[in-house]
Amino acid sequence: MASVGMSWAVSAGLIASRSPTGAVRRHARSGILRGPLPLRRTVRAEASAGARGAPDFEAVGRYGAATAAETGILTALMWAVDSSGLLGAAARLHSTFPQVLIFVAFVALSLRSRVFNPLPAPRPKVSDEVRAKQERRRPSWTPPGIVFPIVWSTMALLRAGSIAMVFAAGGGVLLQPAVIALCLHLAVGDTWNHVNNVQDDLGSAVPGVLLVWLTALHAIWRMGHVDMQAAYVLAPLGIWLAIASCLVYAIWELNGKPEFYPVKS
Repeated sequence: MASVGMSWAVSAGLIASRSPTGAVRRHARSGILRGPLPLRRTVRAEASAGARGAPDFEAVGRYGAATAAETGILTALMWAVDSSGLLGAAARLHSTFPQVLIFVAFVALSLRSRVFNPLPAPRPKVSDEVRAKQERRRPSWTPPGIVFPIVWSTMALLRAGSIAMVFAAGGGVLLQPAVIALCLHLAVGDTWNHVNNVQDDLGSAVPGVLLVWLTALHAIWRMGHVDMQAAYVLAPLGIWLAIASCLVYAIWELNGKPEFYPVKS
């Protein structure tokens, strides 16, 4: 009986060592998981690729609440500017002053909108992009890290320009559907930055980046109802986000294909 029990134990050990979770336990005992962060993340991603975790509905609610809060704050700011009479006073000095003020304000807002989001939503720096390439498998066509800040700075200028055009075509009023649509887009993007850059949730980042892209298309569509030229100015944002969505999906596919929703730890 002792020999039979021993053979069963040996067989179970062999099966466990051949399974993904068994491999992880073996690597942990041998010290591999204590190695560099890229290796730890790769092993964990491969080990959890086939496992389905319980959805974290609390996290989903937190993301939705943060997005709604930022959109509400930005909308309230638009209303406050309209009600203050500041733009009217600027127009009395010169007819183009209000548009210039709107342009400058929205360049700053596009670059720093995350300060209005309750969740930390940092955008990656060039050094972060270099580290991310080491920690995550990426497709060969991934642009160099320096491309991202250049592109996003350009998109900030396009957003600001399109809003200034909509402001002028809409009778000198900020609180209008096209502007609110762009505020929603900024809020969704900031929440996505939290999911992708802070939570490091590659699975939730996929539907999240699709929402960022869809809200950008919605803003472009809204602007087309006010000023078609403003929609054309913002159109490159939709093209860039389509490329970014493909990149996020490719990264997800190369890194274990985690669930498309937050998972309870």
